[in-house]
Amino acid sequence: MICSQSIIRVLDNSGISLVKIIGTLGNKKSITLGDILIGVIKKCSSRSKIKKGKIVRVLLVNTKKSFLRMNGSYICFDKNFVVVLNSDNSPLGTTIFGAIPFEIKEKGFSKVASIAREII
Repeated sequence: MICSQSIIRVLDNSGISLVKIIGTLGNKKSITLGDILIGVIKKCSSRSKIKKGKIVRVLLVNTKKSFLRMNGSYICFDKNFVVVLNSDNSPLGTTIFGAIPFEIKEKGFSKVASIAREII
């Protein structure tokens, strides 16, 4: 379960590798796929534009908890992953390594879905 103080891996090539979640955007009690979260950068490469300790917005794209789809099937992933966003909800990186569910595109994040390598 993802909650405050969770450390989650980043799935894009923005140079950031770990983000610590400090809250959600809005008053949400439960966090699901496609939610925007607020996090602090915990680990990043030396070449990244954003440095350690900076507060960023992230989009939750993969979760360990199973997610019920509209057709009745369940989908879950091995680990929890996020994608770092700009202030206008566009991704900071240029490529997303790994698969993301198509529910991300349905929630209005078509720019994130367009740079993903695979959509499940």
